[in-house]
Amino acid sequence: MKYRHIKTCCKEYPLGLMCRALQVTPQGYNQWHKRSGRRDKRAKEQRELIDSICIAHAESRRTYGRVR
Repeated sequence: MKYRHIKTCCKEYPLGLMCRALQVTPQGYNQWHKRSGRRDKRAKEQRELIDSICIAHAESRRTYGRVR
């Protein structure tokens, strides 16, 4: 929760100041930020895959995946 708050306010206040105020280390924030970026990328890829599956299903007149 603290890291997410730092991310939302990073343009307004310096990172070091916010880390001291919230009693976290800048290294901990940077590691969290890297991990959250990977999760965002994976979520985007999954959304794109689901969208392409839905399009293929609609183009097949919704027959794939069901008993014909």
